[in-house]
Amino acid sequence: ETCGTPESLQIQATLLVSASGDTGGSRHATACVAERTMLIVEEKTQRLQTLREKQASFEKCLQERDRLLDEAIAGSDPDELAQPAAGFRRLVTGIVHRDGQNDGRPQDAV
Repeated sequence: ETCGTPESLQIQATLLVSASGDTGGSRHATACVAERTMLIVEEKTQRLQTLREKQASFEKCLQERDRLLDEAIAGSDPDELAQPAAGFRRLVTGIVHRDGQNDGRPQDAV
């Protein structure tokens, strides 16, 4: 699925920019909505990119867990060893849509 990927959001952003150019910089309601939508698309793109990077670090630590455990047992600082993946759960929790009814499913929100 390509819905909600940084690539698909970039396509949407490009379409919004070209559409807003057609309004000639007016403050027409359509131009205002397009501008706000563009800000949302840019923020979502940044969040997804951050999530992808942290997820890759987390997955790498999982793949290397035996080595990391051996290093920790040998005396290395566990916090330092796990630093690349630190904060993954907090990041996911902060990014997931929450409205009390459709948690994790923004497409169902009204």
